[in-house]
Amino acid sequence: MIKTYSYTSGDHIVDIDVTLDTHVNIDFEKGTKGTFVCNIFGEGNLDLKVNFQAHSDWSFLWLNRSDTNLVVKEHVQIDKDTHIKMNYGELSQGSHTKDSTYEFIGERSDLELKGASIVSNTLKWDLKAIHHAKHSIANLDNHAIVLDGGKLNFEVTGKIDKGYSKSETHQMTRIMNLGSKLDAVVFPKLLIDENDVAASHAATVGQPNEDHIYYLQSRGIDRDAALKLLIMGYLLPITSDIENMKIKEELIEEIEKKVSLQWI
Repeated sequence: MIKTYSYTSGDHIVDIDVTLDTHVNIDFEKGTKGTFVCNIFGEGNLDLKVNFQAHSDWSFLWLNRSDTNLVVKEHVQIDKDTHIKMNYGELSQGSHTKDSTYEFIGERSDLELKGASIVSNTLKWDLKAIHHAKHSIANLDNHAIVLDGGKLNFEVTGKIDKGYSKSETHQMTRIMNLGSKLDAVVFPKLLIDENDVAASHAATVGQPNEDHIYYLQSRGIDRDAALKLLIMGYLLPITSDIENMKIKEELIEEIEKKVSLQWI
């Protein structure tokens, strides 16, 4: 069974309850704009297809609320003259595998992606920006906190084929390890077959900056509180693009709750 949703301009919230094999199609109509929140629950396999039609402008927020096993295959199409902000909150305690593909099919389409993850179990995430249009832009910015016992595997790919000039694909991945018994790996890739483009990738993996912690402690903040502030600074950027204040405040509260429950 395939569930299909179609949206016009405005603020929308949808809950997707995954059971066994779940198929969902989400279509944003031509020339529309707004904020969309997608809450993910349940256990099983999710096949999600998202289509942003031409001349649309959306802020899309994905919140993974599944604390069990989840396999997600996500395919996002972005048509011409479309500006999309994709914000991901991977804040659950489940074991998750994700394959996310962002395909640019129209000229002057652009994507700004921000991801915030707290990994206490397992997260394997393969992200791919595939450029099939000129003047298309992808910026993939991911931040993750890995706790003791957590396993994180990020594979991030930017691909520009021959003929799609003036396109850009950029990626930045930052991972902060909190503990000694964990596994965090990043594989950044650029597959470029066109000269007239811009492309970059960067990745950092490491422990919290002790100088930053010392500075905060010198202001009268204890170490646990200082670490919590650093973690919040890593994760809160996904809220910056949300214009709906009610949704934004609820998300900040959710992040603060997850940080407190899972680590502090």
